[in-house]
Amino acid sequence: MTISPVSKIVPLDGGRYHYLWRMLPDVPVAHQRGEAIADLMDLLRMLGMVLLSEPRASIKHGAKPVMTLTITARYASDSEARTLQHPNDQEETAA
Repeated sequence: MTISPVSKIVPLDGGRYHYLWRMLPDVPVAHQRGEAIADLMDLLRMLGMVLLSEPRASIKHGAKPVMTLTITARYASDSEARTLQHPNDQEETAA
């Protein structure tokens, strides 16, 4: 689980957050969006939170570009937290 050392989550209001992710040089933006979302999901899991909306991406261009993902999230219920602690159990049950 690699979370970018320069990423951070900023609380807004009503369960909304901005996730700031430092962009990589010479990598397609579409791929970077996927990397940023993967890092975000790892961070949310560490914080015991679940995502409630599809992330919306915006980019601040410049010498050190930053991708901002705008999301809605909340703390996981006990049931959600247990399920997310053992996601492979879901795959085995489905198989």
